[in-house]
Amino acid sequence: MKQPNTVILTDRASFLSSGSDGPGHIFIDLKSPHSDARSSFGALRDGPIPIYTSPEVVGVLAQYAAIGLLYGAMPNLLYPLFTGYFHMSGAQYNSGKALISIGWSVKVFVGMLSDCVPIFGHRRKYWMAIGWLACLGCMIGLATMDMGDPYYPSAALAEKKPWNRSAAENLTLNTSAPEKGGTVAILMGLATLAYIFADVPADALVVEIAQREPLAVRGRMQTLIYATRTIMSSVSVAVIAVGLNSYKFSGDYDWDMGVHTMFYILGIVAAIMVPVTLLFVQDHYHPGFHLGEYLHRFWQVLQKRATWQVMIFNFLFTFLSSGITSTAAPYVMHDWADASNFNYQVLNLVGNFLFALGLSVLGKWGMLWNWRAVLVATTLSGNAIDALVQFTTIFDVLRNQWWYLGVPLAENLPFSMQFIVTTFIIVELAEEGSEGIMYGLMTTVSNMPAVLGPVVANAIFSHFDVEEEAIVADSDHVRAQVAWTYGIYYGTTVLACFCVVLLPNQKIDLQHMLRYGGKSATMGGLMVAFCFLVLVYSIAVSLLGMFAATSCLPIAGGQGCSTE
Repeated sequence: MKQPNTVILTDRASFLSSGSDGPGHIFIDLKSPHSDARSSFGALRDGPIPIYTSPEVVGVLAQYAAIGLLYGAMPNLLYPLFTGYFHMSGAQYNSGKALISIGWSVKVFVGMLSDCVPIFGHRRKYWMAIGWLACLGCMIGLATMDMGDPYYPSAALAEKKPWNRSAAENLTLNTSAPEKGGTVAILMGLATLAYIFADVPADALVVEIAQREPLAVRGRMQTLIYATRTIMSSVSVAVIAVGLNSYKFSGDYDWDMGVHTMFYILGIVAAIMVPVTLLFVQDHYHPGFHLGEYLHRFWQVLQKRATWQVMIFNFLFTFLSSGITSTAAPYVMHDWADASNFNYQVLNLVGNFLFALGLSVLGKWGMLWNWRAVLVATTLSGNAIDALVQFTTIFDVLRNQWWYLGVPLAENLPFSMQFIVTTFIIVELAEEGSEGIMYGLMTTVSNMPAVLGPVVANAIFSHFDVEEEAIVADSDHVRAQVAWTYGIYYGTTVLACFCVVLLPNQKIDLQHMLRYGGKSATMGGLMVAFCFLVLVYSIAVSLLGMFAATSCLPIAGGQGCSTE
């Protein structure tokens, strides 16, 4: 029988043969610097080279398929639910988006549990099952709760501009709907946190597999899982596009599947994943770690310049490139571009496939592309396309929903490459035994801007006249105000490009920094403290922004609460 290709590493090593001593042409042995042991393939871990059709890989892909369904549903429910059904303000919409993102900002703690605390001798699969059970509980709560009546009682009233409604018609509006929407946002945030308990152990398994990949293709496993997640998220988008498209959800149909149905569907997915996880995920026995020893080892990793410098890069780049979005955005799309929910979701579906295509292109041909060049090129090109569409819509040069929704589809190709490059770094940094916490830490730092960004955006853009009533009025003054908010956003994306100097050019350069970059306990400690403070602040402000009694506070993006 033919034996599978296997990488044998007495010591963890990454090798590229050359006579040069430069960072791109070095032998790096992270565990035994004086050894000449080397891998002809440049893998980071002992074991067989992964076969992407093997049961080991397919079991992990099943997790990302289910995660994709939830990952696609949660953010894409924001527009039909929060803008349509509950008719929340732009600041409340942003706060809801932040709450749904909070789970992604605590992945580091879930990773620590998964690495350190095995259940029945297994560190991954039982934590996954617990996550799916908790997600099932949240979906049952959302599927059975009383969400009240929609903001608009009829399609005719939903189509009327505010100044054309009579006083009697205004009395028929469900003005308590936004308050109910706040509760729904919190439950959706908890559901996201629940399935993170499935996602993080799966991430750790991905690291274990990816570190057995040869240097030339290392990262292909990550492109595979994220392509799977993206394609499956498109299924959720399609269901939402067709099923939540009546006037209640800012759509055009005269029917809908009901406000609860999507939560029933996601509940069924979570229920199915419990036995699938227990039966099919390959998770070898591991006794776990003593917590003190584990934290000591992790602290040593945190102090490395490569770790904290990449953390700084991940946070700053993501925060500046995509964190500070205009609070006018949902109503520019709704009132100026006149985009229907159905068309928005359908084109979002197409965008997901383009995103998956971008991942596949990079996975096939771009494993050794210069990371800095990729990030700068994709950031500038993606935002140039977006700026063209936004400003022509804002100033009424061209207001058409197909222009507004269709042209930015091209952004998905560069943004997919931008996304995957920032995840390649994690496999290079993770050490055996700390896969969960390292993947969790790096993705937590990358996801924090999704929580902090809307909070900062609410604070900045509360000084501009960009509420829905002003946008509907469509005066020259309001157009200028909205344009300024977008100008600030695009300005921050340009600043993000300067952050790439913190990022090594490629895998081998990152390994060089790990080996020779030195340590700093001060910087490691400051990064941990900063992440903790950002997380606590973001959660608190997002919760304040969800309810009428507190959303008026300046810290939550309001103009100040009346004392009367």
